[in-house]
Amino acid sequence: MKYSSVFFLLFASTLGARASAQQFDVDVGSTYGTPSSAFGAAAGVAGVWNGVPASQGTSPLLDVTGTPTNVTLHCSGPSSTEFFSNNPGTSGDDQSLMDDSSDPLGFSTWTFAGFAAGDYVLYTYALGARQRVLPPLVSVTGSPDPAQVVGGAWPGG
Repeated sequence: MKYSSVFFLLFASTLGARASAQQFDVDVGSTYGTPSSAFGAAAGVAGVWNGVPASQGTSPLLDVTGTPTNVTLHCSGPSSTEFFSNNPGTSGDDQSLMDDSSDPLGFSTWTFAGFAAGDYVLYTYALGARQRVLPPLVSVTGSPDPAQVVGGAWPGG
């Protein structure tokens, strides 16, 4: 499963399973920490959040129960750096999730590997200063769904 974009800010991804497949909560960026395990975000999947760096590299993932898995998240591309901005509309877990991110500075690919067989649902959260000019675009290799623009006004938590 690949997660690709052109000039977007990657804030977090939550993989929620259909049926009995694995479940993961991922927060990209470290400035504002990771959400609490009580926070389920839009997916409603509360549990352990994996804090992963906003730069290139591979991070092993824990499932939402905190159990180590063989699943990894890898960031590749020309360059990626952490972007953060204290959005006055966020606080607490919303701030932890949304106010720090990856700014790919061009094109980056986020690749999940090591999943158990099954269907997965990918939730992507994006909010950024440049979204009016260069809206975040998310595509998943092998998905029947087309690439989707992600973002918009922050609705509040």
